[in-house]
Amino acid sequence: MRIWFVLLATSLSFVSSLGSSHETELVGCPDPDLLAVSLTKIEKSDWQNLSVERVMSDWPVQFDELVCEGAPPCRILVSKERAIKGHCECCEAFVFNVESDKGGKPKEKLVDVIIHYSSSNREDLLRDAMKILRGTGLQDAVMRCIHGAFI
Repeated sequence: MRIWFVLLATSLSFVSSLGSSHETELVGCPDPDLLAVSLTKIEKSDWQNLSVERVMSDWPVQFDELVCEGAPPCRILVSKERAIKGHCECCEAFVFNVESDKGGKPKEKLVDVIIHYSSSNREDLLRDAMKILRGTGLQDAVMRCIHGAFI
């Protein structure tokens, strides 16, 4: 059984938009369709064994890298595409544990994907969240349950 760890942290606080109420994305937020395509690439691969470099090349935005200390050691890729006054509105993080292979060489293991996405209104947020979640390969029945929980 494949286990997929995805936390889609969506901001339900509504951001006042300048201009039309039909804007599809907030300035600085990546296109949810691109995020879904990238998640599909990850989901269809041997995702736990993806390298930091592979995620950086497949993901549609640029990352900063954090090195965390502790047990096990890890690497974190963080993207802060839309952050206002220190509050993240559209950000992603990929967490990799770093383990040693049989030869003692460090090997990265993807353990968490965190996506924080915001939209200008609830309707757009639900639509965008469903697009992004669809990229994880969730079954339609699960998608309906998730969508129903927020209506």
